[in-house]
Amino acid sequence: MNEISAQKSPSPVLTMGDIARPGPVIPPDAPGERLFTFFHARPELMLVAVVDADNVPVGLVERQAFFLRVSGKFGHALFNRRPVALLMDDSPVMIEADVSSSDFTALTLMSQPSDLLRGYIVTRGGRYLGTGSALDLITASHSHAVASAASLKEAAEDLRRANRKILRDKLFIDTIVENIPSALLVRSLRHGHLVLVNRAAEAMTCCRRDLLVERDVEDVFTPDEIGHLLVSRFAGGGQGVIEKVLCDHTGAKRAISTRQVTIADERGAPRWELCVADDVTEQRNAQHQVELLAHYDPLTGLANRALFSSRLEAACAAGSTATLLCIDLDYFKTVNDVYGHAAGDSLLRLVSERLRACSRPGDLVARLGGDEFAIIWPDVPAQAELTTRAREIVETVSRPYIIDGHHIVIGASVGSALYPRDAEASETLLQYADIALYRAKSLGRNGFQFFDQELRDEIQTRARLGSELRGATEAACWPAQVRVAVNVSPIQLRNPRFIRIVEDALAQSGLPPERLEIEITENIFVQNSATNREILQRLGRIGCSIVLDDFGTGYSSLGYLRSFQFQKIKIDRSFVQELPERGAAGIIRAIISLAQSMDIPITAEGVETQDQWTHLNDLGCNQVQGFLLGRPQPAESIRQAILTHA
Repeated sequence: MNEISAQKSPSPVLTMGDIARPGPVIPPDAPGERLFTFFHARPELMLVAVVDADNVPVGLVERQAFFLRVSGKFGHALFNRRPVALLMDDSPVMIEADVSSSDFTALTLMSQPSDLLRGYIVTRGGRYLGTGSALDLITASHSHAVASAASLKEAAEDLRRANRKILRDKLFIDTIVENIPSALLVRSLRHGHLVLVNRAAEAMTCCRRDLLVERDVEDVFTPDEIGHLLVSRFAGGGQGVIEKVLCDHTGAKRAISTRQVTIADERGAPRWELCVADDVTEQRNAQHQVELLAHYDPLTGLANRALFSSRLEAACAAGSTATLLCIDLDYFKTVNDVYGHAAGDSLLRLVSERLRACSRPGDLVARLGGDEFAIIWPDVPAQAELTTRAREIVETVSRPYIIDGHHIVIGASVGSALYPRDAEASETLLQYADIALYRAKSLGRNGFQFFDQELRDEIQTRARLGSELRGATEAACWPAQVRVAVNVSPIQLRNPRFIRIVEDALAQSGLPPERLEIEITENIFVQNSATNREILQRLGRIGCSIVLDDFGTGYSSLGYLRSFQFQKIKIDRSFVQELPERGAAGIIRAIISLAQSMDIPITAEGVETQDQWTHLNDLGCNQVQGFLLGRPQPAESIRQAILTHA
């Protein structure tokens, strides 16, 4: 740390503790996304101190340096989960609170004045007190100079010493003003001319300071240029923070944030206008990119599932009408298998362009995942028009594509449902449109199907059948210590009524939720991870246990363990089958160690021999599943076996 110490000053002197600005702090191991939250929530926030568990400063993050580092194409994605320690200045200037501001200014000037441009940390007894910037020193030094002027009348010797000190302070402040990255301009209210322009202001306006200072420059720049904003008088004499998009000297659009302050003289009368300007173009571009990623599919540019869900909810409002179309590409998997995923991605982009071409202003076209699309029309057209437009979508999507020289032909199946005729809630509307889609597929694909009374009757028949089956099932009379495990696929989770189905099955069978284990694989997180994670969390709140099955076969399993709290992990049978091979044993040992560190129970799958069980037991796994313990049997046989060994 660049620690600066000096002889303690008497209490009447302005100390660094007096001008320290308390602000938010962050631990060094916190994820970088918390810094994004701090700076976006508080545009005026310039500095964030990094402190350890004892409130001892270990680093400093300066706003401009932070956004400069993370504003690249992959900056946010690269650093949002990285620790703050990688983003901080680990050698900030630090000063004790009882050191006078003037001594600090002089000592910093004599040591490394450039370090102060990054800001500094004020401590008391080594603990964090606050932060400060060069602008804080300017304001403090000005106030101190005014106060010193009054006291200089009492002692000539004090006057000489103070003059020398003020000269040193002025030299240091001038150095700061000249080198600070923000553009600074000061206008005298007495004659209306600029009296100070720093180097950054010259660069931002692309105009030399000698052409700006002491001249009337109101007509030098056009109203849409950056320079006009910086050199113009404050509107109505006001002050505050404003942000505008203006042109630089090359004509390029730049986002400029200005903070304007009126500074009074010693009698309290307005004396100067101070303008501090920063180019925040990169930060705004990064923010815009984050918003795009949150609401739009990065491959096709269409609305993603999150934006689609919110728009569908809004469309299904009282007094409104809406048409929902669910679209699924026919034979898309064949394209991926034959021509590769790159060709599949190109095809999805071309399909998206055709769907846009079929749409009208006000329509929302979305990609829900994979080769699934949806369109929301903010009205319900007549039956003939609805048929015509649906047929147009099928025919347009089905026209041949040329990708990398290959002639590719696919089809499209479309299902639709109308609000409020078919359903009175967005979830039900989506379910009915999806049912109509699968009816279109079952009728030969490359066609469209509307939700109608026949499909509604079919749904009711299936519901009654499911209710009867559940009433006879899911082992409710088995002993209380026996759990029931059910494998759930990504397709099942896509059903908007999945939570309700689980709740109904539990209620009708009488099985307590804590006895039900929902087994999933990490494939569930590959698509619609946020939506699926919310569904799993809701199941957990019901009381069900969530088990991660086939662990270790995916490339990102550790990320899923961090993002969701599982009640059990099951080691994939492929590792168990390779025992006692050294590589398999090492992987199993690592998985067991990881699970134990996270306090998650673990089960090994596919145990078929006593030798495998012995090796697993030696590795620390004491819960197994496989033919060694039993094979699939009728439910009644299992019940009798449980009762026998109970």
